Amino acid sequence: MEQPQPIRIRAWFTEKSHHQSEERDRLETAVEEAIETVASLLSVNRVPGPLLLKRDFNKYCKFLWRNSSSLNYNRCGRVNKTYRNETCLDVTIPDEHLEGCVVYPEPDSTHGTVVRPEGAGLPDADFLLYLHVRATDKCRAEPNVQAYAVHCQTDVDGRPLAGVVVICRESLAGFTYSHHATVQTLIHEMFHALGFSKTLFSSWRDCSTSARCSLRAKMIRPDTSGQMRIYTQSVTSALQQHLKSTDMNVGGPLENKDAGPTGVSSHWEFRLMQGSIMAAVLDDPLTVRIDLLTLAALQDTGWYTANLERAQQLVWGEGLEMTPFNIGVWM
Repeated sequence: MEQPQPIRIRAWFTEKSHHQSEERDRLETAVEEAIETVASLLSVNRVPGPLLLKRDFNKYCKFLWRNSSSLNYNRCGRVNKTYRNETCLDVTIPDEHLEGCVVYPEPDSTHGTVVRPEGAGLPDADFLLYLHVRATDKCRAEPNVQAYAVHCQTDVDGRPLAGVVVICRESLAGFTYSHHATVQTLIHEMFHALGFSKTLFSSWRDCSTSARCSLRAKMIRPDTSGQMRIYTQSVTSALQQHLKSTDMNVGGPLENKDAGPTGVSSHWEFRLMQGSIMAAVLDDPLTVRIDLLTLAALQDTGWYTANLERAQQLVWGEGLEMTPFNIGVWM
């Protein structure tokens, strides 16, 4: 069986000509360091051959052959004439990164019409990271936001294959720019796109008991105080280690303030996990750590083998019993 190897992340910068030279240099240097760091922490079963993303069938196909007895059953019979491209968070995915698409005008003819040819794909890549520098509405509305991210596509096991990180332009400009803080922000956003996200929690897989992984059931639930937590094997073990606790019922605490209507956040609870790379707020760069709990969570996605030995010790909270009554001392 193939052993997991360090993840190969390929960065793709959009509209580079629109950036100031100094901004571009700052970003490229920070991205390179962030990618190297993540690759040293996470390993995957590598993508064989070039990485190619899929086209949205429902976007390019207007008509589907439904007769199960026809040769072209479930194939596209007519192209949507308004189809232009594939996008992810306002980023247009280049055709060379995408699979081709073919339509079959006749139900029983193997002759198809190529609508878009097969792209070349990206060799030596397990994850494609699109980087988009913009002063977006979100950046303007939330001045404290330096960047934000989404995943774009996943493989058959649910693992993200591509994601977009939007970097708010102001964060790269001026005398207040911090390379160290930018690297941490990029790692934070990459971890979101790679799996630490409320949009991906339901796709996490349990590979602990069998070679055949299964979707995790009810891994996020409230504790007795109403705090939403992640309960998975590695997360519980990491939290026990951090708190120096033997309690088997501890779970990774998720942020309350940005949970939204679902009650689930994409961040650790800041009051309890201050200094974590995946806390809701990244404070002083000198105190931010790529902590054991975060790496344990990424391992428990079922998609990665995390190098837990490289986890950094949090500055605060070690050995402190976590109860509803002492939560304030973590602030």
